[in-house]
Amino acid sequence: MNLADPQDIIVKIVVLLIPIILCLFSLYMIDKTNGNIIAGFNTMEEEKKKELIRKGYLFKVKKMLLIMILPLLIAFLSSFFVKDIELYNDILMGAWGLFGIITILGIVVVNYSMRK
Repeated sequence: MNLADPQDIIVKIVVLLIPIILCLFSLYMIDKTNGNIIAGFNTMEEEKKKELIRKGYLFKVKKMLLIMILPLLIAFLSSFFVKDIELYNDILMGAWGLFGIITILGIVVVNYSMRK
């Protein structure tokens, strides 16, 4: 089963580039809105928000987003060098698997670290 041909530009854009751009846009909006774009952050009382910002919550969320982008970025860049469809499919599946694992672990680690 072939998920994608490394030469197919549509796959590169839809499957890899759009999620990378959305993550980068999220980073930008976190900076621009001072974290209010994060779910639940906007409804918090101001004192709690300032305490979380002081503890580095926004920095940790931004770092998590940047780490989430890495597997997708590596898969995107490898599409220019890998010519074997089977190998590229493995890279693509691994990248999305890592993206999912990093997302789940990042949410758990960031939120758990804020409780202490």
